[in-house]
Amino acid sequence: ELFSKSRSFVAFGWIVRAIAFARAQEGSAGREDDRKPVSLNLSEIENFTWTGCRKPYTFECSIGNSYYVVQVMLHQRTRQPITYVHEESF
Repeated sequence: ELFSKSRSFVAFGWIVRAIAFARAQEGSAGREDDRKPVSLNLSEIENFTWTGCRKPYTFECSIGNSYYVVQVMLHQRTRQPITYVHEESF
């Protein structure tokens, strides 16, 4: 369904990209200019849910031994996505 109705999953793409960059930052030596997103298989994402919060939209999921809370907003002027990622490893 993700590939047949890709426009319906644009925000999901923003979320996955934000998580990939957060995971890369966690594994990097602190040099942001060398930071590249790590690859994620969609099959690795478990328990992806929307919390019901709308301002900002908040989603939760697990990947491996990490739990993520991702907030998604749009910049008022440019309408570009702004994402905040909170990661907890267990």
